[in-house]
Amino acid sequence: MLPFETFLWGFAGSVAVEVITLLGFYHSSPVRIPDRYRRLGFWITRLVLAALAGALAVGYGIEQGVLAFNIGASTPLIISSLARGFRPRSDGSGSGVAPSVGAGRASIARRPVADRRL
Repeated sequence: MLPFETFLWGFAGSVAVEVITLLGFYHSSPVRIPDRYRRLGFWITRLVLAALAGALAVGYGIEQGVLAFNIGASTPLIISSLARGFRPRSDGSGSGVAPSVGAGRASIARRPVADRRL
């Protein structure tokens, strides 16, 4: 698959998330669309996020459309996880970098693949 095709699949995955979110508002009674959908700034930001989703899919070197679509749909989570990993700690302790996703769980020591017993 060409990089441009990968980009389009990632872009489409990101747009699909917004379409599903918007569709959810039509299932409520009465139908009430949030004000953000009427603001140009929202749509510009959303377009930039969709373009970032496409670029991320290309950056990962995805060769299958459905995988690029999944990366596009999960881009907000990927970006927010990265952002959380670089925020200063609120308690003032440590290295000044907040723990990344999964911190606080007991880490499982893993042996190298060659040492694992099946």
